[in-house]
Amino acid sequence: MAGKLFRYDKSADKQVFQMKSVFESDVCVPANSRAARGSRFLPWVFVLALVPASLWAQLGIPTVRDKVITQHVAAYLEQIHVRRWKLNDTRSGRMFDSFLKALDPQRMYFTASDVEGFRKNRLKIDNFLKSGSLEFAFEVGSVFLQRVEERTTLAKKLASQEHDFSVDEFFVSDRSEAPYAEAGKAATDLWRKRVKALLLEKLADGKTEEEARPEVAKLYENFSNRMQRTDGMELLQIFLTSATMTYDPHTTYMSPDTLDNFQISMRLELEGIGAALQSIDGYTVVSQIIPGGAAAREGSLKLQDKILAVAQGDSPKFVELLNMKLSNVVKLIRGKKGTKVRLKIRHAEANQEEVLSIVRAKVVLSDREAHGEVLEVKQGKGEKPLRAGVIVLPSFYMDMAAAGRGVKDFKSTTRDVARILEEFKKGKGVDVVLVDLRINGGGALSEAIALTGLFIDTGPVVQIKRLRGRVDTRADKNNGVAWAGPLVVLTSKFSASASEIFAGALQDYGRAIVVGDRSTHGKGTVQQLMDLGRNRSGEAGKLGALKITISQFYRPSGDSTQNKGVVPDIELPAVSSYLDGEAELDYAIEFDTVPKAKYEDLGLAEQPVINSLQERSQRRRGGVKDFNRIEEDIVRYQKLRDRKKIPLQRERYEAEKKKLDPREEGEEKKDPDKPAPPVNENEIKRDFYLEEVLAIAADYARTFKPGDAGSYQRLARAALLLGEKKAGQDLAAEGLKKHPGNKALLQLKAGRVE
Repeated sequence: MAGKLFRYDKSADKQVFQMKSVFESDVCVPANSRAARGSRFLPWVFVLALVPASLWAQLGIPTVRDKVITQHVAAYLEQIHVRRWKLNDTRSGRMFDSFLKALDPQRMYFTASDVEGFRKNRLKIDNFLKSGSLEFAFEVGSVFLQRVEERTTLAKKLASQEHDFSVDEFFVSDRSEAPYAEAGKAATDLWRKRVKALLLEKLADGKTEEEARPEVAKLYENFSNRMQRTDGMELLQIFLTSATMTYDPHTTYMSPDTLDNFQISMRLELEGIGAALQSIDGYTVVSQIIPGGAAAREGSLKLQDKILAVAQGDSPKFVELLNMKLSNVVKLIRGKKGTKVRLKIRHAEANQEEVLSIVRAKVVLSDREAHGEVLEVKQGKGEKPLRAGVIVLPSFYMDMAAAGRGVKDFKSTTRDVARILEEFKKGKGVDVVLVDLRINGGGALSEAIALTGLFIDTGPVVQIKRLRGRVDTRADKNNGVAWAGPLVVLTSKFSASASEIFAGALQDYGRAIVVGDRSTHGKGTVQQLMDLGRNRSGEAGKLGALKITISQFYRPSGDSTQNKGVVPDIELPAVSSYLDGEAELDYAIEFDTVPKAKYEDLGLAEQPVINSLQERSQRRRGGVKDFNRIEEDIVRYQKLRDRKKIPLQRERYEAEKKKLDPREEGEEKKDPDKPAPPVNENEIKRDFYLEEVLAIAADYARTFKPGDAGSYQRLARAALLLGEKKAGQDLAAEGLKKHPGNKALLQLKAGRVE
């Protein structure tokens, strides 16, 4: 974290350049983390008479299909969204503001006169949606693209000029609520300061002005090139999503391409060559070779190779890829398994060109599957190491299409985790299981319920409040457990939705110790994917889909995770604890509660146990320098977050940078042009943070070794409630040998739980 904290994180540059994802592939889908939320909003423009023909040709004009999609979205919003809000002037005003924010979040591109011209339609968006009228959206998008082109020209000119870094002036770092600049002198001065801030950042990193100027110019040139390749469907997705997100942050429109990528992310497989691609300076560059994929088996394609052109089968006709939109490149390379694709490659190492012929195949995205590893934790002198089975769970995936077709062994999170748990039990076995949800943003609700069922016997897992307040309970109905021993769940601010259902249920049952950030994300809503073409013959998937919030979910205790998330039993310090969560998102649904469901607390995570684990963890962390550095990083992050402006006087800039990031100068700088060595995507990294979690897990595992009568009672009762009747009765019998005549143990030995 050190060395990155002072970056221009709150500036318009960072936010705008993150608006369009630069990472797509024939295997990858856009990230769903909050940090990537802006990538749904790919920028656009207005006023046909003012727009160059080349820009308008790229966007095109609204089609009949676009109109049908828009009307479907409007109908669903009013009819099935959990809030049941009608489209009216209030909604329209919010949608207008959301659309402009989606395109220009830092108010750097539109001018005050642009926005004033748009305002005449501010209260008409609801009518536009109902009628399917998209002229306004395309006009605004066109103006935006024109402004991007103009500002890029200006930024490149400003970057080439001399700047006086002795002038005491500032650049406002967060302009999301600032007035739009007037065209002319005011806009030029705003961009002068913006470019100057970027140059200062380069200079502070050790660049000379001669090196910094072309880098800043290239930054804007690349951005403009990506924006100018925007098409009408992308604009439609931005417009509709900016409208739907005024109902709640998770109701979004998915274009056909986005829907296809979403389905790939859920089933974890596709048909293609198995290479992740990245766009760098207009070139398509290989950023990852998927193990076991067609490209990996062929063997010639390497990291950092440039793909210059693509041909299908044995056709002599190659399609040149320079400056092609990455999503279009992906479409050319993906294809049905068994078909051939030919790639014209420029190898990174030898700088030689070659034509590769690769037969497409099914690609399994194994790096996104649940994966496990047994890690040994050192104990005291003379004690054998404790064995911890660590399961990293990136998402709650499920092949919904295969499940719908009745395929018996469809791809499933629960099935994969059950297999890993069985592997843990073989050989020497494990003493404790740790489920890592730190990067798990959610997934299929049914998988969250089924996975919880691997660790409890039977009982309610989640309560769902539907329209008109009706509450349904979804329970695990499968007898028995896959693991009855000590269980630790690791969470972060990025753990959301299905992750929160899983962690919250296990915490309510007293089944696991939850460790991690101050809270999880706080998403307590359920979405349904509505295929807009499913009722139109031959058009399933061709109109995209609306992911719409239809209900709210609640823990067995009756508490919602909405806005508040799951609070861990043991909090470990992390900068991510201070990032925005659900509660900070626009139009988030309010927190509330429902009555508690009927379930038994297993008693495996009682407060005295938690207190003891906390105390031991605090003592250990006090002697770990890396945890002390995290505390320092948290203080610096909070100062950066609250900073309103960036100094443009070089001495003051560098002094503030040094104050906020004093360690950066002593850290080894990485060469950005040097490719990173290949890594095992499923390798679990034992850093200082995980070592502390493992130490907590080891401490917790010791609480499963009974001593006094109370501990025998607690563990025997829990075993019986988990469906482990023999283990529970054996524990009670063992306890009676040490504590004869104990009435509670006698009842438990008889298999009775009161």
